[in-house]
Amino acid sequence: MSELLTLVKLLFLDSARNRLEMFFSILFPVVFLIIFGFVFGSTSESARTVGIAQLNEDVLKELEGVGKWRFKFFSDREALVSAIQKGELSIGLSMNGSNVELFYNERNTNVVGEVKMLQIVVKSILEKKLNNARSYFTVSRMEHSPSGKKITTFEYILTGVIAISVLSNGMFSMITVFGNYRKRGALRRIILTPVKPVKIVSAVAFVRVLMSFLSLFMTLFLARLFFNAGIPFNWFKLILTLVFSTLGMMALGLLLTAIFKQPQTASNVASLLNTIMMFFAGVYFPVHWMPSYVRWLAYVLPVKYVADLVRASAGFQLMNSHIFWGINALFLICGLTMLTVAANLFLKSE
Repeated sequence: MSELLTLVKLLFLDSARNRLEMFFSILFPVVFLIIFGFVFGSTSESARTVGIAQLNEDVLKELEGVGKWRFKFFSDREALVSAIQKGELSIGLSMNGSNVELFYNERNTNVVGEVKMLQIVVKSILEKKLNNARSYFTVSRMEHSPSGKKITTFEYILTGVIAISVLSNGMFSMITVFGNYRKRGALRRIILTPVKPVKIVSAVAFVRVLMSFLSLFMTLFLARLFFNAGIPFNWFKLILTLVFSTLGMMALGLLLTAIFKQPQTASNVASLLNTIMMFFAGVYFPVHWMPSYVRWLAYVLPVKYVADLVRASAGFQLMNSHIFWGINALFLICGLTMLTVAANLFLKSE
């Protein structure tokens, strides 16, 4: 046991002194947290303001009932058009008898969808009034979150930051330990000690899991301190997810180390994979936001499932318990298998 603890201490101190490893394990997620925090941390969903001129009161009442927009009133059509042209408003609506006009800057593609929606809503209101149509159905909208808490954009992204942290910590560290250590001869010196290979890989795995938890607590602490973000995690699920996912991402790093003999090549490939996974794995935004022809890519990238598990632990995402524990078990099996392979491949061939 003393040998294992000594090895854990040495590996941890070496990781702490390695600036590149510390950056990807601890500082990289924090940098993203701060960037996303200042961009999304203070934003909340707000209704767009629509300028109104000479609108029928009944129509206005129906529009207010939709709850989608806020309204700013103008004395006449000319004043409304002037406000649109000056950029004071994005959308304007004017009604003169049976003539309804919508004003907006057609070069502003951000409002095109809302203009179409407003057009459909106004048209349906007018048709209903003209035909004296009777309402037979009442449609109500009920929002439900598994955690009972409304999720902000920042909190959604925060769970993605945690997933990327697990990926970086597991994948890059294995290239460092079994690639760079081997190249520098440090692995040979460790092997020459009486410590058994199983204890060496156990110490490596323990240090990586420990770094994952350090990164997690630092990320959550800073998110709480600067952006008042508090996620109601199921800590039992989150802790096991973090342990098993770290092992799974270590398996990916070991696979790259085994395929690419030169540590620099393996590190470059890992950096490329890291970038691809950040943007195409649904980590920072939902997969369905991506074009349909690239969505398949998300489902073959392992970090997507890490993000899904973290979100399920937070109650942000519904996930069947069999699927939740099945994915965790798969990460655990992959991690243990690749560590066993590494013990035989790297620690006996030196």
